Amino acid sequence: MHRHSPPWHRQLVRLGQRRAHILITLFSIVASVLMTGVFFIIFEGTAEDAPAYFIPAVVVPAVVAPLASGWVLRLAFALESAYAQLAVQTAQLEALLAALPVGVMELSREREIRSANGPAAALLDHRISGAPWDAIFVDADAKAAFLRETSEANPPTPSRWRWRDRAGRVRVVDGFVAPIVRAKTVTGAVLVVVDVTQRDALDQALARAKQLELVGRMAGGLAHDFNNLLTIVRANLVTIRAGDTGAPVQAIDDAAARGARLTRRLLAISGRDVHTPAPHPVTPMITESLELLSHLLPSEIHLLRPASLPALRVTVDRDAIEQALLNVVVNARDALSSGGDIAVTAEERVTEERRWLVIGVRDNGDGMPADVLARATEPFFSTKPSHLGTGLGLSLVHETMERHHGRLVLHSVPAVGTLVELWLPDPEPITGAYDGVDAAAPAATTAEAGAPITLLLVEDEAPVREATVRILRRVGYEVIATESVAEARTVLAAREVAMVLSDVMMPDETGLDLLRSLRAERRTIPVLLISGYAADEVEHTIASDPYTAFLAKPWSVDELQRRVAELLPARGSATPPGAVAPMPARPG
Repeated sequence: MHRHSPPWHRQLVRLGQRRAHILITLFSIVASVLMTGVFFIIFEGTAEDAPAYFIPAVVVPAVVAPLASGWVLRLAFALESAYAQLAVQTAQLEALLAALPVGVMELSREREIRSANGPAAALLDHRISGAPWDAIFVDADAKAAFLRETSEANPPTPSRWRWRDRAGRVRVVDGFVAPIVRAKTVTGAVLVVVDVTQRDALDQALARAKQLELVGRMAGGLAHDFNNLLTIVRANLVTIRAGDTGAPVQAIDDAAARGARLTRRLLAISGRDVHTPAPHPVTPMITESLELLSHLLPSEIHLLRPASLPALRVTVDRDAIEQALLNVVVNARDALSSGGDIAVTAEERVTEERRWLVIGVRDNGDGMPADVLARATEPFFSTKPSHLGTGLGLSLVHETMERHHGRLVLHSVPAVGTLVELWLPDPEPITGAYDGVDAAAPAATTAEAGAPITLLLVEDEAPVREATVRILRRVGYEVIATESVAEARTVLAAREVAMVLSDVMMPDETGLDLLRSLRAERRTIPVLLISGYAADEVEHTIASDPYTAFLAKPWSVDELQRRVAELLPARGSATPPGAVAPMPARPG
């Protein structure tokens, strides 16, 4: 390998000023003496002429050489300082270019890449040396415009290009071209680029999210009205049952319950549902879900039900778990492009930390490669065509499991299939024979003997208000009914009540406004918020306020009576209903 010798000025600097003076002076004297000797021989000088020849040949260089060498040394040191400063500036520029988050490259007049920083090299891969731009551009018009910009002395203008990388993937690139002009001639160009592929994808995902938000708001509004109608139906069925307990009435009640589950699923999609866990036996939760799911599968896909289910009870938001199971089964269905089997299992498992109920969904479909499996729960990530999915299914399942302090576990092998497991914590055994009734749920509680318990109901829908009053009075409560928060405040100022039941969504002020005013006055009166379309603050409120609970519309009579009984303070407690007392934090 050829090694370049250092330039003359660097050699002089390395010698040092004194040694350079001495060497230059000696070199000058020796050269002068040699040259004088040549002339002495040519002109046939004699011994008498020698002093006249050689004394000046020694004296003159000895005097002149130090003066000349001083000027030469000053020039050498100045050149070396300039070179060193240039090297520092070059290193700083290279470090700056390497640290930039954008790609910067220098192009020759023939559009070959002379140099490029790290981001530009990563974007272009193997095309750094003598890059053929024909193979990079996806669009012919964009390539023609790029070639024109690199050959003309025009001001730089921002552009967007679509490039194809070494793997054949299309990358979206923003950048501009700045021509290098010397003596009015374009000798090259500087190209500044930034890869905006992910940002472009995020912009598209944001647009889709806005569309989903709009759909969610519409679904929430429809659910609110629909839930009010279902509440009227279910509440009035109680009075009908007094004279008719036949199958038609039960069928109407079952239909209302199914409608309630459907609206909860609409609210789950809209993000407006409230997390309301309660004890539920595993058997009906899974069997009823599978009955609904069987109608979603085509004939070439077989749903394999569990041979037996554990006699367990889990504290969950049943609608959220059923929605999660629905999302998982739909994913399994889409993975079985040519038909196959979907097997659902449920079993109890014990780890070092706790006991679990594990619900598994296994398919023998296409499976997922490792890179897809690693991103399966990312929002908006999907390998399906855009018309088949939003990329939110497993993301919502993952969120549901986190809210239940559980786990979502995925196992997948390409061309073999996928197993999705929902891990729910702390299942409890059901003792005795299970007859379809949840023994863990508290029975409906009537008012205690003695002075009647006074409840304040705030509901703007007259049919809902009237039906609720009838039910509560039938079990012994005294009920004061109002249709607005303003009326409720008047009642609370004049009378003592044991509890407030308030709808959340009302025209003027909401149930949350009433709750906030009560807590601002330091009043610990229990408040049961009731809604079919819950505001975003409801879940946070009931999680931080031990005197507040939530009841979703359409409620059943048992649910209403149970929630009222659970929230009412014990008779004879130290703090009377509605009294001012310190507000403790909710445990946990």
